[in-house]
Amino acid sequence: MAENRRILSNVRAALEEESLAVDSALAALIIRLEALDATALRLLSKFDQGHEVGAEPSMLKLKGSQLVQDMDRMLYEVSAYYALPLDSTMREGEAAGPAGPAGPAGPAYADMVASGMFHHRGYTIAGGTSEIQHNIIARQVLGL
Repeated sequence: MAENRRILSNVRAALEEESLAVDSALAALIIRLEALDATALRLLSKFDQGHEVGAEPSMLKLKGSQLVQDMDRMLYEVSAYYALPLDSTMREGEAAGPAGPAGPAGPAYADMVASGMFHHRGYTIAGGTSEIQHNIIARQVLGL
């Protein structure tokens, strides 16, 4: 959840800096994050009370990985071409700055957006692929 909140914070900052009005899209992300957080807290409470946990962790993983990718996509779209990785090739003897030899090409929020987006794609694989999570849900909830 902390990673999702960090990315949502980046999305908000980018939208504010660019003065973009995408209230409904941002609100949808916020609602999905709050719903995911509330569901996770309910699941933890259920577990703490000694109840059996079923397919909920699989559902949380699926929804969480989808949410982080949707937030990344929005941030990528706001960043436009600034989201692309910098060419960090350096000539011999050249000192690199914090974002490579030339420094950042665009606004600070755009730094590493593409990298984060591609990294978060792995969330659909890490901890069990999305297909495996769907199978777990189908077995435990639907009895298939």
